[in-house]
Amino acid sequence: MRRAFIILAALALAAAFVLPTTLSAQDLGPVVTGGTQPWRNLTGTVTSGQTIDLMTVPEDRVFILTGGCVQNGTNAQEIDLRTGPSGVTVVDGSTTVLLCNPGSGNTPLFAAGKAHVVFDPNTTIQLSAGPTLGFTAAYYFEGYLAHP
Repeated sequence: MRRAFIILAALALAAAFVLPTTLSAQDLGPVVTGGTQPWRNLTGTVTSGQTIDLMTVPEDRVFILTGGCVQNGTNAQEIDLRTGPSGVTVVDGSTTVLLCNPGSGNTPLFAAGKAHVVFDPNTTIQLSAGPTLGFTAAYYFEGYLAHP
């Protein structure tokens, strides 16, 4: 009986040392990095007819946009989130998804901080306002840098 106990203890001890070194990590997607502050907050204003660069993603990272919104107003739905310089629309502002409070009683994913839009390395993130004359809208977006 004692011999069986010693064998089991030796096997358990060996497993405790061997298993952690032989298990490989699983690919679980982007890993949050970027120094001590991987989060980015992008704020400012955009005027009708204007396209502005919010940020350019570093070449060795991806940017995960997690939330944000554009101020309410009748013209705020003319604002699109794009990638530059080609101007490919990522989030179409003709919907209420980018508004801070669309007035429907439902909070959009962006305003609730539950969005998950991934921008590739070296991508310029842009905000583009429609041509309606004479409006300026405040915006706020947030996200984090991660390894691809």
